[in-house]
Amino acid sequence: MIQPFFRILIVDDEAFVRSTVKRMLHIIGSFDVQDVGGGSAALDLVGAFKPDLVLCDIHMEPMSGLEFVRQLRTLKDGSAARTRVVMLTGNAKPSSVANAMQLGISGYVVKPVSVTQLRKHIEPILAELAPTAL
Repeated sequence: MIQPFFRILIVDDEAFVRSTVKRMLHIIGSFDVQDVGGGSAALDLVGAFKPDLVLCDIHMEPMSGLEFVRQLRTLKDGSAARTRVVMLTGNAKPSSVANAMQLGISGYVVKPVSVTQLRKHIEPILAELAPTAL
């Protein structure tokens, strides 16, 4: 069966993390992957790139990942506002998880992340987007 081609946006202020996650995604499947170093750049890219899924860090400057998701959810483009988001972060505090969940995220993965963990979190989300294809 042919796997659908999904667009995934990685938002993290650390270039090493972005490149590592990008390599992991290419191991998992065939994706169109873009990456940016902050929330502002991500908001600028969302409209043109139209990601199916965003993988986002929480602790970024000057715009945090939570602020990025807040602003994403208020975009006038309804499909962009409903974009699936999985937080990839080193922050495992229950309060941070709760704050992220209130923004309607689709998952929360604590770094360091493995290919197996990433696959486990993104495959169900992508399956919902194309249920007959995965």
